[in-house]
Amino acid sequence: MNNYINISVGFQCTTAEILKKKNQRTSSFPFDWILSNPKGIFNLLTKLMTIDDIKNFVINEFLYCKSYLKFIKPEEFITVNISNIFYNEKYNFIFPHESVINDDIINKYVRRFTRLKDIIENDEQNIHIYFVNRLNNMNFKIDNKNILCNIEDDLNNLYNFFYKYKKDKLLFTIITTNNIDITKIDKNIKTHILNTKSDSLTDTEIMNSLIDKKYTFITGKDGFGGQYQRIIQTMIYCKHHNLNFVYRPIKKMEHNYNNDTKYIDNIEKLMNIKNKVENDTNNEAEELDYGSVVMKWFEKNIDIACNSEDLRLIKSYFWQNKERNVFNNDKINVSVHIRRKNQHDVLLGHNDSVGGRATRNDYFLNIIEHIRKKDKNIRFHIYSQGKIENFEIYKNKDTKLHINEDISKTFIELVAADILVTSASSFSYVAALLSDGEVYYKKFWHNPRKNWIVC
Repeated sequence: MNNYINISVGFQCTTAEILKKKNQRTSSFPFDWILSNPKGIFNLLTKLMTIDDIKNFVINEFLYCKSYLKFIKPEEFITVNISNIFYNEKYNFIFPHESVINDDIINKYVRRFTRLKDIIENDEQNIHIYFVNRLNNMNFKIDNKNILCNIEDDLNNLYNFFYKYKKDKLLFTIITTNNIDITKIDKNIKTHILNTKSDSLTDTEIMNSLIDKKYTFITGKDGFGGQYQRIIQTMIYCKHHNLNFVYRPIKKMEHNYNNDTKYIDNIEKLMNIKNKVENDTNNEAEELDYGSVVMKWFEKNIDIACNSEDLRLIKSYFWQNKERNVFNNDKINVSVHIRRKNQHDVLLGHNDSVGGRATRNDYFLNIIEHIRKKDKNIRFHIYSQGKIENFEIYKNKDTKLHINEDISKTFIELVAADILVTSASSFSYVAALLSDGEVYYKKFWHNPRKNWIVC
């Protein structure tokens, strides 16, 4: 899936050349075939968004060239009285491919700036900004003055400009030799640092960096629900944003109360992803930040994500090694997940007044009674942990208690239910994402789907 428009922001023609070779340059933009710089582009685009007369803008801002340059060596120039290389001193732009500035050239750039402005203002259009430097020594000098002396700050400012308009519709990629301080670059910018022993990177080296870059989810040691949630959402995020996702096998996970040596193996079988996608066996993939990137996008676009082929594929992985008719009856099966204090909560000193554990029995009983009135052919299944006597209130002739049962069995039956009632818990939230049934959603810090019944 690639619904992004790719846009070059220099600083050389390399960026447009690479996009063209990758068959990803679908439109022409102003900075494709000039020598530019992030600071100049930031200042020019900031002005572009305030004006209506783009032709006047092109003539008096972008193509306002009263100086000329002489080429000394790659990306080093000196000013001269006359030459065929036009130089815009205000923005430090060089036009090596325009031997004359006439009406045809002006109109060409009017079209490109109009296109760019329309795309920036289009709230629905995804864009991917590329900045490429192929030189081992990143010098862009005019009269011995380095134009790229504050490159990290200038790139961050340019990213912030695009983010102001595009928010989660933006990807920003830097490809460069080892002459940018990556610690100073905004963490939301994808930065590829490439090493070369020659004077500059080859096109092949640059293209391979884009092809081979791999991403994975943030690993941890928390419970199954939290980890499966990050895996699912990161997989979908990567597919949607045309990023190469690889799976990093689970190493640690909480709630293995019986110290079962097969616990993680059984969790891997439950998700059934490990053997379906490429694995990050050498831990070389970049972890995508969950809170500020993946979850932020997923929460805002949950219905797009959940209606995607990507989630359908994840669902198919889940069911490929399981029997779907898990209840083996002719009833409408309603699975109710009740989050209660577990052994890990006890170990950490948690009490029942925090998070999903604080949800009162009345909340679930009211929903159960509401559903019970809709149909007589119903079987309720109550899933939880704790002392069996704490769930006496749920006993009924149409209700079965599943207390302290196996985690895999519990999760499968939550997903398989005709109707799912969730707790404020990642465990049943993820089950809801995978469910094809009706969902009664307990609102907590994750946004619901539009078709869920929020209680």
